[in-house]
Amino acid sequence: MRKRPLGITVLFILFTLYGVLGLVLSILLMQIGTKLSNVPPGFFVSAGIEIALLLSIPPLVTAYGLLKGKKWSIYLTFLTLGLSIFTATILGIIFFIITSVVVSIYFRKPHVKEYFGMQ
Repeated sequence: MRKRPLGITVLFILFTLYGVLGLVLSILLMQIGTKLSNVPPGFFVSAGIEIALLLSIPPLVTAYGLLKGKKWSIYLTFLTLGLSIFTATILGIIFFIITSVVVSIYFRKPHVKEYFGMQ
């Protein structure tokens, strides 16, 4: 059995937290939106569910793939990192840009490639 690198475990935890927090925040926003608006509750509920699925499910799927060493999770990770860099550039958040670059470099390490079977 391949030994999972520590960095992959850390990324698994971060992606899981990101997904779970996104789901929780989406549910809270749905509840707040229905109480503060004159728009029928069904509108906010369906919009909130769509936002929760779009923003929270992919990180959870990526976290699972990273934990299990699935090659497809690398592609999802890079897609997420690309979106983070794009968003961080627009918002001017240097921390997320640097973090995304560091994670991208980490995936090029030999022991990480070996874990995902990409030698």
